[in-house]
Amino acid sequence: MTTSGVFLGVDTGGTFTDIVGLDAAGRIIVRKADNREANAAASIADGIRALLDEQGIAPSSVSRLVHCTTILGNSVFERKGPVCGLITTAGFRDVLELGRQHNPVLYDIFWKKTPPLVPRRRIVEVEERMASDGSVVRPIDPDSLDAAIDALAAQGVEAVAVCLINACTNATHEQTIAERLRERLPGATISLSSEISPEWGEYERTSTTVTDAFLKPTFARYLSSLEDRLQTRDLVPELLVMQSAGSITDVEEAKAMPVRCLDSGPAAGVIAAANIGAALGFPDVLTLEIGGTTAKSALIEGGEPRRSMETEIGTPTGSDGRALRGGGFVLRMPVIDAAEVGAGGGSIASVDAGGSLSVGPQGAGAFPGPASYGRGGARPTVTDANLVLGYLSETQALGGTIRLDRSLAEAAIRRHVAEPLGIDVLDAAHAIRSLANAIMGRAVRTVSTERGRDVRKFALLAAGGGGPGHAAEIARVLGVDTVIIPPFAGLFASLGLLLSPSERRASRAVNLRLRQSGVAAELAALLDALALDATGKAAFEGTPTITEEVDVRYAGQFHQITVPLPRRDGAVDTAAIREAFEMEHERTYGYRSPREHCEIAAVRVVARYPRVVTSPNFQRSEGGKTAHPPRRIYFGPRLGPQSARVLSREDLGEKPVQGPIVIPEYDTTVIVPPDFTVRRNAANVLILERVKTEP
Repeated sequence: MTTSGVFLGVDTGGTFTDIVGLDAAGRIIVRKADNREANAAASIADGIRALLDEQGIAPSSVSRLVHCTTILGNSVFERKGPVCGLITTAGFRDVLELGRQHNPVLYDIFWKKTPPLVPRRRIVEVEERMASDGSVVRPIDPDSLDAAIDALAAQGVEAVAVCLINACTNATHEQTIAERLRERLPGATISLSSEISPEWGEYERTSTTVTDAFLKPTFARYLSSLEDRLQTRDLVPELLVMQSAGSITDVEEAKAMPVRCLDSGPAAGVIAAANIGAALGFPDVLTLEIGGTTAKSALIEGGEPRRSMETEIGTPTGSDGRALRGGGFVLRMPVIDAAEVGAGGGSIASVDAGGSLSVGPQGAGAFPGPASYGRGGARPTVTDANLVLGYLSETQALGGTIRLDRSLAEAAIRRHVAEPLGIDVLDAAHAIRSLANAIMGRAVRTVSTERGRDVRKFALLAAGGGGPGHAAEIARVLGVDTVIIPPFAGLFASLGLLLSPSERRASRAVNLRLRQSGVAAELAALLDALALDATGKAAFEGTPTITEEVDVRYAGQFHQITVPLPRRDGAVDTAAIREAFEMEHERTYGYRSPREHCEIAAVRVVARYPRVVTSPNFQRSEGGKTAHPPRRIYFGPRLGPQSARVLSREDLGEKPVQGPIVIPEYDTTVIVPPDFTVRRNAANVLILERVKTEP
């Protein structure tokens, strides 16, 4: 792996393409551009060349490019993918339709479940059976296999998922089917559940494998197109891809398992937050990243992001902006545990027939964008409300490259919100912002309060284009006293790409009682084998740090909790496993059951390699000292309209300064309300603290 030259992180989102570079001297260079989704690869290559030309850097100097993109999530949401088929064990054709039998809206008789990515007509069965211990109950019937492949071929299938019962304990039948598919359908891509998600849960494993199969051809073409487009711009860096677990992998691995890269953008931002929080002495951090259409939050404890082995994609959004869990596709794969709500800067505000105001989940996107962009958008957005209230400037957005039109914002808010509600434009704009803040705050509560954590013990790190502008008010409502605004907050995911480690994972489904005889030795042998598997495929430099973990549950439970696997002098400590599990169970669910037996459902090994970038230089000026006149801002009925100073990051020092203050930057705008102070520390990070008032 290359360890010198210029490193680039590129995040292609729904509204902008963000590029953050790090040169050989550790200097950060940035560029933010409109995302033209019709040809994302061309936009990336053109954006990189424009940034390099601005900085006088030769394209050949770029040695490493780490990428994350929303193309995978968009493919699922828009259902734009190949004709996909599924081969499963006879009798299990309806696993996807049955799912978990969970209805997220019990009293809505009109609610319809999101249809599976593979319709029932393209799900075919094969006569075979594997026992839960991996022994063969019935060998594969060759005739039924050929008949199944014939049925898929007749429907023009381009991608095939293979998920057989209990294949997580013995993969031989799936491998046999894959060999036959390569002979009979040589142009089709293949995803095996024993490779994609080798853990318990027939529905979860099937759903994950089908999603991978649906994404594989699209993502492979996209990455190949990106490599080709980069070469046409004389760029030949080592191309790496971000994964949902907060680590990076090479292109070939990403093409082989695209499902693991679904939530790569949010994961990158959390990794950056964990690094910066720990460096500042804040190991316990809640992140809040607000983009164009969504707000995302994650929990960091002891400097480590909270991870999960399950997520959901394609989930519909409820009227409160939160995802209706159970309405999408459950995926069994490692992810950073994050929550998302449908409210961001481009979220559209509207009033329904009953006179209720709503914000999101529909967004204006980059084109036509908010009404104030002047690109034809007629519906008011959160950005328009912020402009009318004075939080944003008409001339300073995105370093002055985008000009906002206040009159267009006022007209849109007046027509679609103020007049229907019978209030003036200023109060309507404040109502839009307040509702957006409330929805965004729900994302933070989801990963903190609803996980058994006291939100008041955490600092709130704000990122994304909208995070620094909303964070202080959201922190006030949540009861959080400290807000962290890092440099380049609006390009934070791209920065996280540069700080993310490389890793390989290996896992195995098991069914072991924690107190049964010989379980410690069996676990040790299995983990040693998995460690060889995780490190044997790696092409990364350095000595990896090996992390071992197990999924544990009380006997009879369906869900399990992932806990670290402690060893003592090389031996597995089963008593420590149980204590770690029960502590986390009590913290999350409020109780422990010491008399119940504990089961281990899966064992996992993570080989994490050293980060190439360890300490970027954040001292780059964000624009020098300012001489802007004060700005009139309406802070709502409680604080009223006030004159806010307009400062730059360079104007601030270690001494706290009380708001109201506006800090416009290239990629975002920081808002310091009257009841907060702000200071800039030696690392060029802004720290906002709530002013305590006497009771």
